[in-house]
Amino acid sequence: MKRILILLILTLASLSASAQSSMDHFFERHSGEQGYQTVVYGKRMLDMMKENASADVKSLLNRIINIRIISHEQPQDRIIDLARRDMKNSRKYETISMINENGSLSEFYISENIGRSKNASFLMIVSGPQGSAVMEIIGDFDVKDISKLSVMGQKR
Repeated sequence: MKRILILLILTLASLSASAQSSMDHFFERHSGEQGYQTVVYGKRMLDMMKENASADVKSLLNRIINIRIISHEQPQDRIIDLARRDMKNSRKYETISMINENGSLSEFYISENIGRSKNASFLMIVSGPQGSAVMEIIGDFDVKDISKLSVMGQKR
């Protein structure tokens, strides 16, 4: 009986780990550090965002597990270099695009099929005169789906 219980616990632990992003350690390590603002949008908050959204955005929000952000008022803060290092060390992220304009750099990456799940991790790293931020979106989506989020909050 104990052996079955241990196997069940190990199986459940591996299933939950399979849906984790390689950036989990980064967010756990730096969330709540002095001088940084951390924001996490869970499923309930995402459900509230669907209120006035289009059908496409509602469908996408249904497939997002969470959104998490760490930001700082300083341009090119150390958090940016740490995020890049952790992301590159994982070797699972593919560059979508980089935009360098007027002293601001925006980098977009995706890691699909994280763990053994079909979930993806979309990572945005932004640094500029107004500050620095790292944002990750985890869920069942692809690169095309992410572009739908840019219309949120815009009037139709």
